Amino acid sequence: MRSLADFYPGHIEREDHGFFKPAIEYFTLDEREAMAEEFREFDRLLIHEKYQRLAEDLESQHRLSVS
Repeated sequence: MRSLADFYPGHIEREDHGFFKPAIEYFTLDEREAMAEEFREFDRLLIHEKYQRLAEDLESQHRLSVS
């Protein structure tokens, strides 16, 4: 776990500055905005799914503890 934790900061830095920033320049402003909107929607749904599962798990645990 330690080696993974040591690896990630440099890896993320290389991705952010060595790949993503140069690559984004190949897209038009409209394409960038469309991608950003798709990312926002994906994140919104991901968070919704996470908390939906959490609520279902808590409801299930509550039913088990009441029975």
